[in-house]
Amino acid sequence: MLLNTLTIFALLLSGCADEEANKDISAANGDATSGGVLYSDNCAGCHGAAGEGGTGPAIAGNPEGDAETAEVVQNGEEEMPAFPDLSDQDISDILAYLETL
Repeated sequence: MLLNTLTIFALLLSGCADEEANKDISAANGDATSGGVLYSDNCAGCHGAAGEGGTGPAIAGNPEGDAETAEVVQNGEEEMPAFPDLSDQDISDILAYLETL
């Protein structure tokens, strides 16, 4: 019984750590100017030069919100590949840029 309780507690703590990490990835922590360059290099090919959509959906203004967008960029989703080479700061910069569109 004690082992199960400790296992559950450890899993809860690890989930909190992941949630804390995702809180650092936000538009508020980003630089829109740097994000514009990163967006152009990594996102515009599918999402359009102004986030209007193309082969990928429209993302101008970051309609999904910071946490969901950051997770999709990091892990991929459906037809969108993951971008594991982008740092948390890079993603924050892109999120800040999206809010300017």
